[in-house]
Amino acid sequence: MPVIETARLSRRTLLAQAGAVALGACQPLTGCAPVRAGLQLYSVREAMAVSVPQTLERVAGMGYGAVEFAGYFDQAPAGIASLLAATGLVSPSAHVDARQARNDPARIVAAGAEAGHDYLVIAWIPPQDRTSLSDWQAWADILNRLGEACRLSGLRCAYHNHDFEFADAAGTDAPSGQTPWAVLQARCDPALVSFEIDTYWAQAAGQDPAALVAQAPERFPLCHIKDYHPDGAMAGLGDGVADFAPVFSARGTDGFVQCYAELDNPASPFGFAATARGRLEALLRANQACPV
Repeated sequence: MPVIETARLSRRTLLAQAGAVALGACQPLTGCAPVRAGLQLYSVREAMAVSVPQTLERVAGMGYGAVEFAGYFDQAPAGIASLLAATGLVSPSAHVDARQARNDPARIVAAGAEAGHDYLVIAWIPPQDRTSLSDWQAWADILNRLGEACRLSGLRCAYHNHDFEFADAAGTDAPSGQTPWAVLQARCDPALVSFEIDTYWAQAAGQDPAALVAQAPERFPLCHIKDYHPDGAMAGLGDGVADFAPVFSARGTDGFVQCYAELDNPASPFGFAATARGRLEALLRANQACPV
């Protein structure tokens, strides 16, 4: 079994963040392990499609110090790096296209390094590419190859869950007895592949996100903190009934170094983003995970 690397953000990201002014920053809590609060830009994707520079400026103006990309919207990686520098933001991680990562990992890694990310995250696999157990085994191998390419460039690879990873890997017609999640956890090399837990989608699949993290906190440097209503529908952070304390307890001192607020289809994207920033920072402080 390879030695598991405890994933941490790179020196360039930490130095960049140290120079930023975070609104509402608190004094470090005794014994707390720092966690950065950020926004997943998928929540404001319609604005990103209109103007990436204006969207990043607006997000930075809300007090965010970190963002996670879900597409560059025709911006070149070097342009992304320049926009981040201009707004005082850092982008520790970005979601990347699964097929591009499969077919040309070197190109994906080069772009991620140029943009200034630390983690490249596969967050969605097209349904037609994941219909069998062998498909999922192949994706685990793809993640390992991407992870090795990332390692050679000083980056890390990660995988973000939805709900389908907890169903049978072969579907209902010919059950395999294995879930995609189990395949990825067992087959992905811990030295090369990390995970980004999405608390909402794990819960929607009938899983306990805290229990998933507790199995190996060091494999979860990234987290999407997402709330839900009593009927199971996704909710804005703080507007639902999710109990995040067990998730942070499971994280201990080895897990999340970056947490993102996200809402997939907010009625008011920037309204959600503005409200979520303060609520996420308050949530971190309340759970001895002081924001930086």
